[in-house]
Amino acid sequence: MSLALLGSGVAVAKAQVAPAPTSDPAAPTDEEKQKEKEALEKKATALLEQVISEVQMLKLPENRIRVQITAGDLIWKSNEARARSMFSIAAEGVAELMRNTDGNSRRWSAQLRQELVMAAAQHDAPLAYQLVAATRSPLPVSEADNNGRRPNPDSTLEQNLLAQVASVDPKLAAQKAEEALEKDQFPLSLTRVLAELQLKDKEAFT
Repeated sequence: MSLALLGSGVAVAKAQVAPAPTSDPAAPTDEEKQKEKEALEKKATALLEQVISEVQMLKLPENRIRVQITAGDLIWKSNEARARSMFSIAAEGVAELMRNTDGNSRRWSAQLRQELVMAAAQHDAPLAYQLVAATRSPLPVSEADNNGRRPNPDSTLEQNLLAQVASVDPKLAAQKAEEALEKDQFPLSLTRVLAELQLKDKEAFT
């Protein structure tokens, strides 16, 4: 399977939400639009299923993982259970890359981990935090190794995740921020968390 097939599936899936062209005298009726939409969705689903079924044919693990992340994101609304499964499989692949001592694999794993967690966070914030835990590095960075010059990858990812979760699930974001403060950690996105919480849940904020 080539990545071109994935590109086709993504393009068709995104076309489902593309704005319709401006109307003209020969514009289709609402019924015709609905039939066209259903046909497009059916085609997109078929392409995605083909992509998912053939993903193991991809030789490079980073390509397989990226397809799994993309597929999980795209099918979430139509099949949440399947999407969760795709995210979990992708997490296993990321964890495997992280166990590899090859420098290139570890760089890929960091990038894919970020993509995986952020994709899941758009749909289910608690799931995103589960994926963070499932893909945590087996070789934690010590203070001696880090020497204060490079940010801890776990800390960086959690900061980015907290900022995104603040706009999706401000209560959970506030809980995570409190947990960080209890550990004497100051989340850089704390002000955003408080702003989102005040905006969306004034009762909880007070």
